[in-house]
Amino acid sequence: MILDLLYFGFYNEKGSKRKSVLVVEDDQSCKPVLETIFGLVDDHAQLHWETSAETAMEALENNRFDLIVADYVLEGRKTGLDIWQFCREKQLKIPFLLMSSRRLKFGSAHLDTSKLWPKFLQKPFQLNQCRKYIEHALI
Repeated sequence: MILDLLYFGFYNEKGSKRKSVLVVEDDQSCKPVLETIFGLVDDHAQLHWETSAETAMEALENNRFDLIVADYVLEGRKTGLDIWQFCREKQLKIPFLLMSSRRLKFGSAHLDTSKLWPKFLQKPFQLNQCRKYIEHALI
């Protein structure tokens, strides 16, 4: 049975359930960087990519995720922060990492220490910074 589930991608070689990650990023140049980071942390993680908050929220309605990594500025009218708020309203307790190249008003120090805001990573970021957060969230 486990071999069948392994074959269909539900489990990794160690028999652990594969982690499922929702990545919401509209800048395609970020994709190889994030794929590299996830490869270093858990090369069996299943990455589900979306480019807008609207499609991400739809994915959250229909799937279970172990982590959400979202850019602040996305395609459409909504932002990565809207996805985080959606998760709070739906009482989804999923680790959330918000990234942005913009300096956000509330500041990264506040975001990292308060449960009122998601974890925040300022772009451009050190690969190790992002890897550590993802590692902590998935393992």
